[in-house]
Amino acid sequence: MQIEKSKIEELRGLLATPQRIVILAHTNPDGDAVGSSLAWAEILKSEGHDVTCIVPNRFPYYLDFMPHCQSMVIYKNDSEGAASKAVRGADIIFCLDFHLLSRLDQLGDIIDENQHAKRVLIDHHLDASDDFDIMFSHSEASSTCYLVARLIEEMYGVEHISRSMAENLFVGM
Repeated sequence: MQIEKSKIEELRGLLATPQRIVILAHTNPDGDAVGSSLAWAEILKSEGHDVTCIVPNRFPYYLDFMPHCQSMVIYKNDSEGAASKAVRGADIIFCLDFHLLSRLDQLGDIIDENQHAKRVLIDHHLDASDDFDIMFSHSEASSTCYLVARLIEEMYGVEHISRSMAENLFVGM
C-alpha cells in the first residue's frame, strides 16, 4: 500500500503549528476505531497539539484496558457539553475508521456547524465521501490502525511509536 507523498506533505503543513484538534470515531466504536483514535491523539499531543478524542457512544467494556481510553469523551453521556465545545472550536477534525458523517448520529450535525475546520479522513472502508479536505482512504488496508501506524512512520518515524501507541494500534490490527 502506497500513501501519496503529496497528501502526507499537505497534512504535515496543516500540522506545522499547534492546532485545536478533534478526533472522531464511529458510532458503536470497535477496537480499530478506539485504537487508531488513541494512537493518533498521542502522537499529535506529543507534537504540541490540543487534542480531544470523541466517540458518539460508549465503546465495549472489554476495551477498557486500552491505554488512555478513559480520556475519550463519550458524546451520548456528555452532560457538560465538552464534545460540542471541542467540535465547534476545532481547527482540524480527523475522522477515523468511518467514511460518512452519518455514522456519527447527532454528532454529525454539530460537525456541519463548524465550517472553518479542515476535515481529514483516515479510513479503510470502501466508497469514501468527498466531504474531506485531505483523504487517506485505503480499502486495501486491513484496518485504520494500520493506516495510522503507516502515517506515524511516514511523518515522524517509527521510533516515535510509544508502547501505549503500539498497544492501541495492535488492538485494531
